[in-house]
Amino acid sequence: MDSGSLNILVISGARDRLITAANLAASALALGRAVNMFLTWEAMSRFADGTLDRGPLPDTVAETAAGALAGQPSLEAMLQSLRESGLTLYACSNTIQMVGLDTTALTNRVDGISGAAAFLAMAAGGQIVSL
Repeated sequence: MDSGSLNILVISGARDRLITAANLAASALALGRAVNMFLTWEAMSRFADGTLDRGPLPDTVAETAAGALAGQPSLEAMLQSLRESGLTLYACSNTIQMVGLDTTALTNRVDGISGAAAFLAMAAGGQIVSL
């Protein structure tokens, strides 16, 4: 069975969702799948300003998760490592424009800047997960 690409649409800046996105990407890459990640809205804003690891954790796990996350690589480092393993990382052009982000902050940190239509075209035939 051809499982196609995994295309992860990351909207939330909450750390649990960002960690889940990275975990899904790592798992799919390990299975030999092509993986595209499209950062938009709060996830894109946090990525651009370097605050991915400052996103909130759900109250139900905040205390135990914070301890477990101590000493782990930062989300930024995880994404860079995933890119080196084959993840293609995209920044949402619409979010950049609407929020007024400076694209120089993204130089060498993303593989491309694209809109939703381009993301959907790229994801055609693959699986889309939204977090």
